[in-house]
Amino acid sequence: MKTRKTYKMISSLMVILAILTIPFLILRHNTGYTSIWSRQQAQNFKCTKENTAPNINPNFKLTAPNLWVWDTWPLVKKDGSLAVVNGYKVIFALTASRNVGWNKRHDVAGISYFCSTDGENWVYKGLAYNVEDALGSRQWAGSAILDENGMVQFFYTATGRKGEAVRTFEQRLVKTKFSINVDKGGVHITNCSKHQVILEPDGVYYQTMQQAKGPIIYSFRDPYFFEDPKTKKDYLIFEGNKGGKIEKMKPENIGDKLFRKNHIAPRGVENFNGNVGIAVAQNKDLTRFKLLPPLLEAVGVNQQLERPQIVMKKK
Repeated sequence: MKTRKTYKMISSLMVILAILTIPFLILRHNTGYTSIWSRQQAQNFKCTKENTAPNINPNFKLTAPNLWVWDTWPLVKKDGSLAVVNGYKVIFALTASRNVGWNKRHDVAGISYFCSTDGENWVYKGLAYNVEDALGSRQWAGSAILDENGMVQFFYTATGRKGEAVRTFEQRLVKTKFSINVDKGGVHITNCSKHQVILEPDGVYYQTMQQAKGPIIYSFRDPYFFEDPKTKKDYLIFEGNKGGKIEKMKPENIGDKLFRKNHIAPRGVENFNGNVGIAVAQNKDLTRFKLLPPLLEAVGVNQQLERPQIVMKKK
């Protein structure tokens, strides 16, 4: 239990660092600038009540008692504000039947949606798409945008390949779109378009599954849509791994000169090579994106920079 709590704390820190770094770096993406989270920075982090999520009472009411429900995200507008559809708020979440064990839920995950009028009591509505149309042997997290035409632009991670005999961790970023309507029964999804792959790792900036080493889960997933408020350019940010062959870490991945003098990095730590990736849209339909150099890398620190997101704070 202690190990699990520590892992969750570290993952939360990674997301916080990504959020703080990303808005500044997006403005500089043409320079190829990549920020580094070093072993020194990770080691000097101290947990306090201000930066650590509180414990949650496990005896809370289950929204969908027959399902595991985990990674969750809301339907938002392009500017990041919460979308409300005829009085309803909508969230999407990874779900799996409780007939499978907790540790096996990722092997059968799909994306469901829920609606609520008060933001507290949620009604389960089912999968957000026809499972036969979806790509991958299962679907992992993404984001959902309600555009100016009332259509939902839906991004997710296709993991594995449909029909594969053995589950793989190959990951590609996928997009579809659909209408969202409200009647007496609540919110309904209709007119889902074809699901299409919009991004795959290039092996240079972002590691392919074939390049991955060791018993570590490789990542190229969790697309999060972001519209730059200044340039109005559209981006996807996501978690990935550093591409290419990493023989050893750069000094800056470890820390400053004094820290490196007294610090010995464990053997094989260079295989932990998580990064926060970014791609810029090449068309208004959001079906073509160009990969850009990573915003953040954590070689030697962490393998999975779980679900980077951006929160814009007005001054």
